[in-house]
Amino acid sequence: MKKKKLTITEADFLLAHRRASREEEIEAHGHPVRSRTMVHKSKKVYNRNLIKRAAIKRDDSSYFYYLWLKPLNHSVMKTILLILFSLSSILTFAQLKPDSKVFLTFEQTQNEVNVDGENAIAMLKEYIVGKTSLIISDSKESADFTFQLRVIEKKIGNRRGKLDIIDNQTSNTLFESKWVTGTSNAFYGYSGSRHAIGILVKDQLIKAFPDISK
Repeated sequence: MKKKKLTITEADFLLAHRRASREEEIEAHGHPVRSRTMVHKSKKVYNRNLIKRAAIKRDDSSYFYYLWLKPLNHSVMKTILLILFSLSSILTFAQLKPDSKVFLTFEQTQNEVNVDGENAIAMLKEYIVGKTSLIISDSKESADFTFQLRVIEKKIGNRRGKLDIIDNQTSNTLFESKWVTGTSNAFYGYSGSRHAIGILVKDQLIKAFPDISK
């Protein structure tokens, strides 16, 4: 009987080599060693998901920093910080305090029938003195803030009023009220202007700055 010729293929060689390597690993470590091939990721490559997960895990603002601020150069960062510092300084200064000095003015409203400005300012002055601890100044230069009052005529004796507060140092608007309607009634001496100005001071100004109330 003719014997079959033994042939060893490349696959058989690799299989035998793996078996021998596995037996050596078991002898050396007591168990087969498992390895996984991983591709090295460069730290220079942008990875939004990884940064976001890290920020959520630490509960900090690093995601915002890496996403927006880190790509900026030093000069741009310096400019941004300077702007933020300036804004914080303005906000810190622009606060209506109980002893703040205010200057009262009447502003004309275009395309409307305006009431007598001096009379309206006199009414506003009465409310400021009676309801708040603010100090009324005789000139804009000596005042911290300027109160700009607008009062216009409407039908049946009604009046609509608006009050804005301007910071004299920065010329920024600190407070801007809504337009309010005053009616002619006995409680306010049948004056729609007095009613509207009273609403502006008591319902809007003092509510926005409760510290100035008497």
